[in-house]
Amino acid sequence: MIRVRVDSRRNPNFPQDAEAIFARCVDLVLGSLQREAKIAAPTFQGTLRNSIHIFRDAPLPQFSGGIISTVPWAITMEEGVSPLRIPAPTGSGTSARIPAIARWAQLKLGEPAGTAVSAAFAIIWGMHRKGIKARRFFQKALNTTEKRLNRIIDRCGAEIVAAWEKGG
Repeated sequence: MIRVRVDSRRNPNFPQDAEAIFARCVDLVLGSLQREAKIAAPTFQGTLRNSIHIFRDAPLPQFSGGIISTVPWAITMEEGVSPLRIPAPTGSGTSARIPAIARWAQLKLGEPAGTAVSAAFAIIWGMHRKGIKARRFFQKALNTTEKRLNRIIDRCGAEIVAAWEKGG
């Protein structure tokens, strides 16, 4: 998840037109973050990519929001898991993972239902021994958007100054 917080209440003279421009600029930044995260997200069937959304906790002038993924494994894909942190497939901690990974094995590897469960155990053992590589798709989105931020700020800043000079 990437969270953005903005507070434009500091200046009581902030024109209403400028606030609308500012809101549009915040939307440009959030849109860029969302687009870049979707591009960088690992894909199989697009579930992770399609789960990345913009959220808003509070409207302007005290804006709070960002982008978030609604799938539970997004944080694991973002940060990765070191070896031995995933339980071996012998205990009850992995029993919930077996059907999900077996379904993935059926779809991705073309395994029949009977051998997909065996494949799921092998996959979990591999995760247990090797871990899961960090994909850093949210971080990549943040880095790419930071490169564009100056252009967005310059464009929006000029519009806000014009609205301010106009008197709002």
